[in-house]
Amino acid sequence: MIIHLLITDWFKGLLPADTPTHADLYKNLFAPVVPDAEYKVYAAMEGELPDLTNPEPGLYVITGSQAGAYETDAWIGTLLQWIRDAKTAGIALSGVCFGAQAIGQALGGRVIKHPNGWGLGLRKSRVVSDRLRKYLPSDTLLLAVNHGDQVVELPPDAELLSTSDFCANDAFAIGDKILAFQGHPEFTIAYLEFFLTVGVKGQSPEFVEKVRESLKLGKPRVK
Repeated sequence: MIIHLLITDWFKGLLPADTPTHADLYKNLFAPVVPDAEYKVYAAMEGELPDLTNPEPGLYVITGSQAGAYETDAWIGTLLQWIRDAKTAGIALSGVCFGAQAIGQALGGRVIKHPNGWGLGLRKSRVVSDRLRKYLPSDTLLLAVNHGDQVVELPPDAELLSTSDFCANDAFAIGDKILAFQGHPEFTIAYLEFFLTVGVKGQSPEFVEKVRESLKLGKPRVK
């Protein structure tokens, strides 16, 4: 199986030099279930995207980014059009955090910088779709989060999969080929703690304490 990683931010200079890269995190995520996967990495924020003229098989994943899906940078517009073309091509596509927001924005939804503010730490979301529930041991997802933007209006043909008090559209699907998560299934607790060194600057002591308390919920997983 080929897993195509569309990297939308390298976070250069933001995290310690020895921090795992986005590509490393996804390889570690998929290794237990697809140990022999082949990985192809694309620098989407530099305009490098997979060719959809004759798409290769496999799963295409759009990663997280500090950018906003509503911003006017050229590479974002190019990515949104690629997503529309990808839907038409019928490839298997998944988006995480910014990737989920980009899918939502590209396919008729709406993304904003949300008044709920910044979400950081571990967050439980409630599974509301029988389509997803049948594959899970319970009705709760526990995923790492690190975001200030949210999909506030889903694309017209999207199905809500999970929701939380902080983020109403935590996960959604479009048909049987597109899956989007606001949370980060690829994050480990150790990686999330890297963000605590930079992501809480300017935040209140109460915010920092709430984030640290959330880490006690356990290992990010389907719960």
